[in-house]
This record gives sequence, structure tokens and C-alpha cells, in this order.
Amino acid sequence: SKYADVIVDCVYSNTLTSSCQLDSLPLIAQDTLSPTVDDIMDRVVVSHPWMGDRFKDFIEQQDPHGDFKRLLRATTAIVISYDIRPAFYWAATGAIYLDPEFLWLTPSERDTINEAPDYRSGFGAELQFEMIWRYVKNNDYASATYPWRVRTERSAADTLYDLGYLLYHELAHANDFFPSSRWSSLSSNKRLLDEAVDQSTQSDILDVTHPLASQVMKDLAQVRYAGEDATTQQKSYLPLDIELLFEPDGAVYFYSYRSTREDFAMLFEELMMQSRYGISRDIAITNNP
Repeated sequence: SKYADVIVDCVYSNTLTSSCQLDSLPLIAQDTLSPTVDDIMDRVVVSHPWMGDRFKDFIEQQDPHGDFKRLLRATTAIVISYDIRPAFYWAATGAIYLDPEFLWLTPSERDTINEAPDYRSGFGAELQFEMIWRYVKNNDYASATYPWRVRTERSAADTLYDLGYLLYHELAHANDFFPSSRWSSLSSNKRLLDEAVDQSTQSDILDVTHPLASQVMKDLAQVRYAGEDATTQQKSYLPLDIELLFEPDGAVYFYSYRSTREDFAMLFEELMMQSRYGISRDIAITNNP
């Protein structure tokens, strides 16, 4: 695409030291408000070709409402690489970064993915509770799990719900920073990051109108998801204590307390999964297994 010479340096370079200007790599919405699949694929960066092929198939075949094409307008790029875990959105580049674990269909494709666990997996190990979750459809798991040791294939339909919730979540972040109301007023000669922090986000508004009240839960989320050291008091909380703190707030999950931006993204993700697929998140608070 016309951005082929700059897109990697702007979104996935080990030497990246500054956010690119919008005239170098604009949001997709600044090029077109009705992006085609080809417009989207012009912004895809991959470490292995199959990842781009699978993503293209997903956008073509698994987006009947056009949700993802519309939500992707708030991004500059889609990066899919063997070494991304977990997935994330980064306002400094305007790109979403996807774990290809959500895309593989064959054992040989899966073999190219880094098996290293999520770097956060050991955070909060000293806490005496765990909040576990699953997506549920018709009172059963919405998606199957595939252990690494089992070399099996799966169909594109098998990836729908997992990739769907991931995209709704990460693209909620993108549209939080760059809602459609701002697209026409973005300055092409400014850095993307400067534009991203120039105004209040949608999540800031949510935090004013429907704030999460429990500071204890917010502090615990920093331990579980940001790797902060747990205090003696935090180590003493049992599942029943967490239930009493969590339930009155109306948060949809523990991760909502990580930041106001995550609260916004979690709400949007769950709303869209229920609206489009009839799927709900099921959560439980238990002792730390």
C-alpha cells in the first residue's frame, strides 16, 4: 500500500522513539469512512503471511454487521506477530496488536507462535483469591480450548467468539481515544500521541457518570494486572471479602478496575458479545487455585 514504506517504522520497530505524525500514517478514517477489506489489509503488519490471510478471511466472512470494519477506522494499523502476548492497543502508534493464538487453524500455523505465557501470569500470586471467567452460550462454554500438546485443526468458525471479543475490546480502546466526533478535526502535522491525549476520552466521561467506587479493588487490580507488590492487608483478603467489595460496584469483571480505560473497554466488549452473539460473561470468585 502507499504506507508500506513507513508503517513498520511507525508501529512495530525496535528503534521507535517517537510517535509518528498523522500525515505519515493517518487513521483509516482519515482516508475513508467506508473502508473495504482491501483498505483494512493495507494497514496490516504481520510476522508470518498466514496471519494476514486468516485475518482477511475473518473480516470477509465473520463480520456480517460490518462492526469490525467500522471500528477499525479509529486505528492506524493492525499488527499480528508471533511474539505478541497479550494483545493490546497503544495510543502512541494508534495500532492494535493481536496475538495470533486467536487466528491459527492448523498445527503448522500454531507452531510459529511463541509459547511464552502472558507476562502477567505470575502477578498477584500471593493473593488468596482468584476471579475466573468464561463466555457462555446456551449454558455452556462458548468456545473450545486446544491444549498445545494436541495437534489438531480447527475451523474459522471456531475462532469467531474468541477473536470477536478480543477485537471488540481492543477497538473499544481505539475509539475511546479517537471517537468519530474527532476524526475531521485531527491535525495532520501533529504526532498521533499528542492528538490522543489532547482531549478527554470517552472513558473519562464514563468515570464521571458511573465511577467504580472501591479503592480496595482498584489497588488489588494493580497487584494482579500491573505487578505491584501485595501488602499484608491485601494478602489477607478471602473470596467472601472480595465478593462484598465487588458486587455493589456493578463492574463486569476484576480487570475493569485496572483503569478507567479498561472499565470502558470491558463494558463495550460484553455489550457487543451479548448483542451480536447472545453470549454472556460468567464469573466466579474462588480461592487462588
